[in-house]
Amino acid sequence: MNATTTPASGLALIEDEMRRQHADALASFAGAELSAARIAKSARLTGRLLLIGMGASHFVNRVAEPVYRALGVDATAIVASEILAQPLPDRPGWPDPVPSVALGKLIRAGALERLGQSPFGLAARTLGSLALNSYLEMDVDAKMKRTRNRPLPAARIVQPRRALAFGLSLVAVGLVVSWLTLTPLATLFIGLGSLIYVQVYTVWLKPRTSWNIVLGGSAGSCAALAGWFAVTSANPLIALVLAALVFVWTPSHFWSLAVITEEDYSAAGIPMLPSVVGEKRAAKFIVVNTLLLIPISLLFYLYLAGTGQVVYLVGAAILDLLLLATNIKLLIAPTKGNALLAFKASSPFLAVIFILACVSVLL
Repeated sequence: MNATTTPASGLALIEDEMRRQHADALASFAGAELSAARIAKSARLTGRLLLIGMGASHFVNRVAEPVYRALGVDATAIVASEILAQPLPDRPGWPDPVPSVALGKLIRAGALERLGQSPFGLAARTLGSLALNSYLEMDVDAKMKRTRNRPLPAARIVQPRRALAFGLSLVAVGLVVSWLTLTPLATLFIGLGSLIYVQVYTVWLKPRTSWNIVLGGSAGSCAALAGWFAVTSANPLIALVLAALVFVWTPSHFWSLAVITEEDYSAAGIPMLPSVVGEKRAAKFIVVNTLLLIPISLLFYLYLAGTGQVVYLVGAAILDLLLLATNIKLLIAPTKGNALLAFKASSPFLAVIFILACVSVLL
């Protein structure tokens, strides 16, 4: 015989159901409150990271300017790509990442030993390549106001062949150190960066075509690839995103500078884009190039997880919009002042984006 439900037991069931619904409502409210708190925290953290990045960029540009000019994009790219390639220790409760956390899993004890070695090989290679560039372009540099006081055109180095020997020696030392301390693939990209910068860009492209900096920008991409493959050969698509970011950033940056120094390049017979098509059309190319840069810079979002996604997306979007705004201002009024503003906005862009990505993987 089935037991019958008494009024008292029925009331108890109703009370239990009401308690359950009340608990669910409180949990939903708490979840929404937690999400709002996380978003607010992410926004605050993003703002701080941007300030740190801008401050670091200001230090680099003002205090360490000679070193930054020498190593610049290459050093930023190789160090950031090495950091981003590191594996992270497992975190309790951390969700399984998308292919992401090859980008993400950062700084395990003892995993950074190559981080101190590859910049040395890269620095020797980069400085050697710059010395070779100065040797090959000393006659052109002598015709330009911006470069005529460099050591070779100003005759502070009496025998130019010394600069040639110095440059070749540094490149050789950089390649040997890289071969002994890094992977063969990383060494290949370090050597390829020199070859592209010296032979392809300086000798072949720069004096012949206004697309010189577009194709020559691949020299900077080699540094990002070298940094990645010095640490891991896994997830090469992430390395390609790093390389693509450097490659697409390069034209906007240097075309802005070329608008400022257009007379110099014209006097030296170098077909930089503003000298060939004029400042107004060059500004259009800069805007179009930055519109290509923006989606590439946002691709890192796909390789992050949790709070890091929000922090990176917000920070990168702010940087992208700031850069695009200066480019549009240059397009509306293609003056040297606006070109300088666009150049200054693009100068810290890569450094801040890489800092943002490196920090976001830890969140």
